[in-house]
Amino acid sequence: MKFIELTSKENPIIKQTHNLLQARYRRQDQLFLAEGLRLAEEAVAYGNVEYCLFTEFFAESERCQQVLQQAEAKGAKLYRVPGYILGHCSDAKTPQGIICVCRPQNELDMSSLGESSLLLLCDAVQDPGNMGTIFRLAYAVGADGIVLLPGCVEAHNPKVVRSSMGGIFNIPFVKLENEEAYAALQEKNIAVVLADSNAQKLYWQQDFTKASAVLLGNEANGLTDFWKNIDAESVILPMPGGAESLNVAMTASAICYEVLRQRLG
Repeated sequence: MKFIELTSKENPIIKQTHNLLQARYRRQDQLFLAEGLRLAEEAVAYGNVEYCLFTEFFAESERCQQVLQQAEAKGAKLYRVPGYILGHCSDAKTPQGIICVCRPQNELDMSSLGESSLLLLCDAVQDPGNMGTIFRLAYAVGADGIVLLPGCVEAHNPKVVRSSMGGIFNIPFVKLENEEAYAALQEKNIAVVLADSNAQKLYWQQDFTKASAVLLGNEANGLTDFWKNIDAESVILPMPGGAESLNVAMTASAICYEVLRQRLG
């Protein structure tokens, strides 16, 4: 395994990696960070890794060496750095020994969707933890993709990537304007389904065997005006215990697993 030792914060590679903590540099360089062993394994297996920073301590275990060797075999450059350098490039309270710098991939092609497609539509979902969990959920249930509507947190935010648990590398997604997304759904005859506390239909009464797009609103304000006024199928998640509402990722989980239940029979 070949690697280069880097020890200065002024090194261009270290400067670039540190800058990728900011959204404007992620957009400019078309790169993002994936930190920790579990994410590194997913990135190397399913992503497009440009290079890895790792510490000497990280490389001591066989599992860690394996992921570095796999990254190298796929063309990624390896840089060994001291712990303080890795911490300088991390947004985690306790850096986990490796950071993979990855190139985005897997853009969702709306024209490829079919009669049984399952999408998650995120309407101004702003919390990185929620967005990452939605990616993780989509990965778990085998969704066809995620549509990020205006106002959403950036998908390659480090907290989104971390909480996606590999979903970011396996679920295609696309950013669309409201009108463009709705037109694409109508063209493919994909039903838009939203959770509404005033709906009459229980969510398990909805026919999810057909192509469906589950619409998820903002954590504090719900759906934006555009999506409040479209022709959608509303369902209710009963809450006999008296809670006012559910977290957006919890709502998505309940609905997506009902989709899975119906489709698996």
